[in-house]
Amino acid sequence: MSGVKVLRIYMWSFLISFVLSKASIRILQPLPPVTEGDLGSRLTLNCNISGHPVPHFSWYKDGHELAKNLTLKVESNDGRLYSSGLRLGDAGSYTCVADNHYKLQQLSTRLIVKTPPGLLMNVTVVPSMVVATVRWHVADDGGYPILYFTLLYMPVSHPVNGTREFPLSIKVSPIVRKFLVYHLKPGTQYIFQIWASNKLGPGRPTSVKVTTARPLDTPDVVEKMIAQDGYFSSTLWMVAAYMVAASFIFLSCFTCVLIYRSRKHEFTLDIDENLQALFKKFSLA
Repeated sequence: MSGVKVLRIYMWSFLISFVLSKASIRILQPLPPVTEGDLGSRLTLNCNISGHPVPHFSWYKDGHELAKNLTLKVESNDGRLYSSGLRLGDAGSYTCVADNHYKLQQLSTRLIVKTPPGLLMNVTVVPSMVVATVRWHVADDGGYPILYFTLLYMPVSHPVNGTREFPLSIKVSPIVRKFLVYHLKPGTQYIFQIWASNKLGPGRPTSVKVTTARPLDTPDVVEKMIAQDGYFSSTLWMVAAYMVAASFIFLSCFTCVLIYRSRKHEFTLDIDENLQALFKKFSLA
């Protein structure tokens, strides 16, 4: 090997060693473990990494390159990721990788997009004749505390006279999961809607249609009681027994009164006959 080749190898080795000794990459400010943003708001994720040579920045979401349907886009060559209006699909884990061909660093954060409350779950409306019991469960508050629930209800059909009834709206405390609605019309179909609201606004409503019970005649009530399984509880049997006993006592008392009045009348007749006989006896004398 000639001396020129050896010199070239030596020079290249020295140059590579020099470059490697000067090459650096360091994190200026780490990303927080969790980043939160409101639905529709602006957001910037900064990849605060510097180096020499200047690193190239790449962003990944959930381990994959950024999809085109995301609102988060690379703003410039300095590693900033920017969104002009967050969507729910933007939520996920984001990683910024800085590479200057000699060294590599990365930053990660988990993005949570806060929204209005989600649909209320297990919404049930149990009506009687004039009262309805509404129950519900909160599965998703959107990331903010519930401020209040809104319960809206109205008859489905219009009255016969043609007057329109507007829906009635009630604000319910955020700690309540059960509410009683009064003054309903018997035998009427109603539609109930309920939703939750937080600082970002109202959530989507859940709708339930029910029909209130109609007034029943006495034979209908008896037939319904007999038809329902388990309706005759021990309390009802006691009430029935008391009613039978009361009826028996009433009839007994009534019978005693009749007997007393009959005996009294017979006794009065006997006294009148005796007096008449005695009067005749004195008259003859």
